[in-house]
Amino acid sequence: MTTPIFIPEARKLLAILHRGGQHVYWWAVAGQKKTSIWWQPGRPAPMPNSQHNVYFGVHPCAVIPSTNARGEPAPAAAVRSQVATIAAINCLFAEFDAKHFEGGKAAALTHIDQLDPAPSVI
Repeated sequence: MTTPIFIPEARKLLAILHRGGQHVYWWAVAGQKKTSIWWQPGRPAPMPNSQHNVYFGVHPCAVIPSTNARGEPAPAAAVRSQVATIAAINCLFAEFDAKHFEGGKAAALTHIDQLDPAPSVI
């Protein structure tokens, strides 16, 4: 695990997104292995330093869910945020996957560039 070092803009973005919550998380994906790493806003937990894709929860949580998305009891490392646990919604966000665009990433970026209003963060 590696303690993240953020540029000031990244630190500011996370501070804005995570205000009003008690818990936020990294979601680390390596093949079929998926792990949530929970931390308190403003105090980022170490990130995996191996071959992982690492995502972050956009909306902060009031509590860490005790069940997975199917309602089954699960440890914190096996759950992500759920609607019932979200403490605040501090932004409107959209996710664009290149596989949904004929032309891949270039077509996705062209689409994003044409949005009105334009995104403030990409």
